[in-house]
Amino acid sequence: MLARALEIRERAEVDPWLPASSAFMLAKAYEQRGERARAVAAARRAQELFRQIAPRKADVSAMVDAWLAAHPAD
Repeated sequence: MLARALEIRERAEVDPWLPASSAFMLAKAYEQRGERARAVAAARRAQELFRQIAPRKADVSAMVDAWLAAHPAD
């Protein structure tokens, strides 16, 4: 469901915060399922989207950066 929400939010003209937060939630969900590559890809997408709205939501953007630092791609 989160993947579908992200698709919809990325296609729609909505505040970039919405797809960014969806992408990060999806990353964490993939991590829980043990799908590391998909988790990292979703977190990188979240990072890109958060950079578009910087400096707004800098605290959440920092959490994404920290998550990616703790979960390097293989």
